Amino acid sequence: MQPSSIFNRITSNGKFVPEVDGLRFIAVFAVVIAHIDGFFVDKVEELLHQKDKWLSLFDYMLQGGGIGVSLFFVISGYILGLPFANQYLGDGKKVVLRSYFVRRLTRLEPPYMLCMIMLFAVLVYVLHKYTFSELLPSLLASLTYTHNLFWDRYTLPLVNGVAWSLEVEVQFYIMAPLLARLFLLPAAKRRTIILLICVLMISVRSVYQLPYRTIVDSIQYFLTGFLLADLKVTNTVLPLNKSWVWAIGIPALMLVFILKMMLPNNDPDLVLNMGLFIVIAIFNYLCLFHGFINGFLTNRIIFTIGGMCYSIYLLHTAIISAFGSKFINGFFFDSIYLNLALFNVLQLCLIMAISAVYFLLIERPCMDKHWPQKLFAFFRGRSTVSWKTIPYLLRPRK
Repeated sequence: MQPSSIFNRITSNGKFVPEVDGLRFIAVFAVVIAHIDGFFVDKVEELLHQKDKWLSLFDYMLQGGGIGVSLFFVISGYILGLPFANQYLGDGKKVVLRSYFVRRLTRLEPPYMLCMIMLFAVLVYVLHKYTFSELLPSLLASLTYTHNLFWDRYTLPLVNGVAWSLEVEVQFYIMAPLLARLFLLPAAKRRTIILLICVLMISVRSVYQLPYRTIVDSIQYFLTGFLLADLKVTNTVLPLNKSWVWAIGIPALMLVFILKMMLPNNDPDLVLNMGLFIVIAIFNYLCLFHGFINGFLTNRIIFTIGGMCYSIYLLHTAIISAFGSKFINGFFFDSIYLNLALFNVLQLCLIMAISAVYFLLIERPCMDKHWPQKLFAFFRGRSTVSWKTIPYLLRPRK
């Protein structure tokens, strides 16, 4: 057994695509680094009572870590779209909706609910940041994926701030079977409709934002995943491997990417929002279909960490908050920038270690679609043995 094999993902169909987990690594790394460095900059400026211009610029650029969330949405659209695309466009078996929803429930809910309840207990009974009654409404809203609907878009869930994006994902899980009906349309028509919806939603979001965070903000990324699933199943290859595309298109798209990173997340500029969408869409396509940075994505360490992205995503902000101040107070370097580098290394090591344990103990067992039946059989077996043993234990000894 190879050392990292115990961290392998368990997939429903037994098929494993390392590029997908490689993309998950990029997404979760972007999010985690943005949160680590954002915490560092805030604490250092608080201690120094002044702003460091280079740190502030660095923090400003890393706000683009939200791009990692958009990348997660594309990956979700692709993964959820593939079974429906295979059903409608290929020779795949029919997607049974009951199994589809039960699988989402048994795979994602236990790690999520346990994490939220543990964080709630720590915040109330260990750190005493909130009283039970103060934090309970936020917990219940997060557990029912309704926090985004009861609080405005600028109020993150109190128990675990990153849970807002998981609520958006759940909205897409519910809508996906209906959106998959697009696969019944002729190729040109369905792809045109998908692209038009994406352009329309980006345009609307650039001039108006709903007061609440919903899938309306991000539907274009999920539909991009659907479009990639369409191209995958139909073996459609786009002409993106021509030399002029690589020579001109990629540098131009990267420029848009950099500009977006340097602007606030809520910047309403249509051109940049459209450019960001194109960057993410083409990046995913190149990675999944053209072997773009394939050696990196299929590296065992990279896709293994990517496979643990759910545990990492759930836990990383709590870990950063729990240990961040202690690390900053214990720094020995005179240079802020050396301290920043050390802070990143220490936090990343802690996040990986704690998340790996959570993945092995909680998340990975839930990847087995038969775990509820196995757990029930285990307890039923123990119960049977216990009841059969009682008469023997109570029997008088001679």
